[in-house]
Amino acid sequence: MKQDTKASLLIAVFILALTVPFSNKAYHMDDVAFIYIADQILKDPLRPYSFTVEWGGGTKQAIHLNDTPLVSYYISLITLLFGRSEANLHLSFIIFHMIAGISFYFLAKRFVRKPLMATLLLVATPTFLVNSHNLMFDVPVLSLLLLAMVLFIRGVDKEDHKFLFFGSFVAGLAYLTKPTAIVIVPLMAFYCFANKKSKYIAYQIIPIMFVVLFALHNYLFEGKVLLTNYGSFIIGNKPNLSLLSAHVFSNLSYIGGATIFPFFFLYPFLFNRKNIKYLAFSLAIAVAVSIILYNLSSSFISGRYTPFQIAVLTIFMTCSIFFISVLFSENYDNLKAGILNLSKQNNVVFSADKLFIFIWFIAMYVMNSIVVGGSVRYNTLFLPPLVLSYFLLLKKYQKNFIRKHSRLLFLALSLTLLTGISVAYADYDYANSYRNFANNLPNKYKELNNTLYFNGGAGFQYYMSEKGFRMLLQNDASPEKGDFIIQPRISFPRKMAPKLIKKLELAETISYDGAIPVRTQNPEAHAGFYIYAGGFLPYSISNSKLENFDIYIVKQ
Repeated sequence: MKQDTKASLLIAVFILALTVPFSNKAYHMDDVAFIYIADQILKDPLRPYSFTVEWGGGTKQAIHLNDTPLVSYYISLITLLFGRSEANLHLSFIIFHMIAGISFYFLAKRFVRKPLMATLLLVATPTFLVNSHNLMFDVPVLSLLLLAMVLFIRGVDKEDHKFLFFGSFVAGLAYLTKPTAIVIVPLMAFYCFANKKSKYIAYQIIPIMFVVLFALHNYLFEGKVLLTNYGSFIIGNKPNLSLLSAHVFSNLSYIGGATIFPFFFLYPFLFNRKNIKYLAFSLAIAVAVSIILYNLSSSFISGRYTPFQIAVLTIFMTCSIFFISVLFSENYDNLKAGILNLSKQNNVVFSADKLFIFIWFIAMYVMNSIVVGGSVRYNTLFLPPLVLSYFLLLKKYQKNFIRKHSRLLFLALSLTLLTGISVAYADYDYANSYRNFANNLPNKYKELNNTLYFNGGAGFQYYMSEKGFRMLLQNDASPEKGDFIIQPRISFPRKMAPKLIKKLELAETISYDGAIPVRTQNPEAHAGFYIYAGGFLPYSISNSKLENFDIYIVKQ
């Protein structure tokens, strides 16, 4: 017990050291959507979606943001108690980071030999670190899903109905945090089935009831059901093979570049000669995809990838494909034995624990490639089975480097942490550029007899609105002579009305440089941390501008 207490304290200190310095990060990307819903909750707590919002390409009902509301309720509570500031909200979210870290420690303790190192590695990844500095639902849903899982698994193992109930209840809360958390229902059902305790599957009725009751609430209070909108959104975003391929290959790049440091997906698994063929296969696929992308990118708005960017993309994809290939190879026999045993075709021995982790890994990868995809954010829920699978493989291969095992893990943690901090700082810098611009520059263009418009979304939209400037609406051609329109190039500007474009003249472009040469969301650098349309790299080494703000004057 003392060991667990010490480990929990170390995890807590580790998390605090990696989050508190970033607590003043500007509201960023979809943070703004959660804040808008939180504002509505403060006005009408039972109707979180009963308002319209300017988002993306135009005006929409808030329910079409597809965000389940638990995070927004939490933001509204913190706002009510302590007021709204970036530091207040970011510091209040540390509770989710703590829950995620400590829950994963106890979950890892159940399956692997070095649970503390596994936990520190998960927390150090760029995927976790960057998302832990935002107000979106990615880390909160991870925290509740892990808490639900560790409680439920303990309940199944000990046949303790209290843990089974509370684990299932927290799983319901995870769904209210993010709809994709519903994946925990079949996962927990499979855990029961694999351990031949199928009677406990009945507890999954509890999170399913959360889904039903929330849908009923939507229908009664909002007149629409969010789950229906979310389903339509998911289906509507997979209309063709090219988009599906983009999600699959961008996710491979995100796994290889934004989780465990890429080199350690290769080492020490290459000690086994049979894995050389998987390396050749992985490299061939990665090179083929990179060549195709290089040629296609000449038609992209951001232009063709540089040879360096293509090389980095090839490395990221090679590492992730190789690891997945080795993982499939090492789990094939156990998977086959498990299927035969559980289908009662053969009483062959299998490891239920390894089978569960492997199925969890497959389920999350498939979900992130087919159901959702194209963003590093979505891989947050993929981290636990990835890290657990990695440590299970290391155990099998440790005979090849038994004297260097601890040294290897320390080096993997150090390089992963260094990458994570660098990417997190780059994203902090990028997010703050919009707040800094709104605070410092637009007023120089504001006069008594003119109007200053802005055309862009996310954090830029929030801070410009807070300063009282007017958003340029879809197809709005009303700006008059002497008015100004400020438009960022990256932060989701809408297409302006053709009639308006003819009246504009570029007055000035104001650019922001980054403190370090790392970019997270930047088409010029082909970095697409938040959306693959910015690039297939999760982050990029580049000196490109963080953002360019084009300032137009209406001349006619």
